[in-house]
Amino acid sequence: MHSNTEMEDFAYRGKLFDFYGELLSPRQKQIYEMNVERDMSLSEIAEVIGISRQGVHSALQKTDAELREYERKLGLIARFDRLKEKLARLKALIPEIEEEL
Repeated sequence: MHSNTEMEDFAYRGKLFDFYGELLSPRQKQIYEMNVERDMSLSEIAEVIGISRQGVHSALQKTDAELREYERKLGLIARFDRLKEKLARLKALIPEIEEEL
């Protein structure tokens, strides 16, 4: 069973991949996609790619750090989340505005 924090981190890693995945090398993209999008284990990925489990682990750590650095510098996810929140607040006001018309 995954904890709530683990699930949130997993979801955030998915967002990082969605926003910045195209900036990765083909190999990084392949390994990260197998882990995050397909939920494959390190051993499964290692078998498919033909490298050691430790090699997969290292590649994922490096890629994760790179994606988090992109977000730190560019802030696209944070900006998207703020816009989504503002849109939700605006949508909540629609019934109130319609009543006044």
